Amino acid sequence: MKAVRQTIRIILGLLLLLSTNAFALAQVSPTDDQVAEGNTISSARAKQLIAARARETILALKRRDMAQLAGIVHPTKGVRFTPYNYIDVKEDLVFRRAQVKGLMASRKRYLWGSYDGSGDPIRLTFRKYYEQFVYDWDFASDKDARYNVSARTNTNYDNAYEVYPNSIIVEYLNPGTVESGMDWSALRLVFEKQGGTWYLVGVLHNEWTI
Repeated sequence: MKAVRQTIRIILGLLLLLSTNAFALAQVSPTDDQVAEGNTISSARAKQLIAARARETILALKRRDMAQLAGIVHPTKGVRFTPYNYIDVKEDLVFRRAQVKGLMASRKRYLWGSYDGSGDPIRLTFRKYYEQFVYDWDFASDKDARYNVSARTNTNYDNAYEVYPNSIIVEYLNPGTVESGMDWSALRLVFEKQGGTWYLVGVLHNEWTI
């Protein structure tokens, strides 16, 4: 009888442990209040702060309105363009407001980085870069933009919150096709606050990589 009581105690203890773990897992399940690693602003709070500004920015990009975009760019830091998810602070190109205004009309070919897989240099005019690495899909049509969270990952290390620790990052997703699974892409807009206003400091492109 003593052995039976001991067995019952063990079973009850295991059940209690399992229920405690289940509760803990439920507590950390992703919600609108989740916070991206390396950032302190929750998704819900980020949306409240930046949704209108982000919408203004994505529409300026859709319309290729570089004058409007320039007005959103950070007045002292400018805006950095990153072709893939990993930000190379030494090599990625940064443009100031005055430069941004004339980018779409410029015929100058810039070195933006290297193509994934081949390693060949990405040497393009801004217009061509825009078509491949900025607005390669109608991202403004994504009505479920993500704030300080990311829907997709790839093989490139995501260092966005290391480079922009006090930012809000808004992600627009092209889900691609179910059949392929490799034709998705994402546009990530990075905003930092100065003097009570949120400014654009980064334009990141994300996609399936080798």
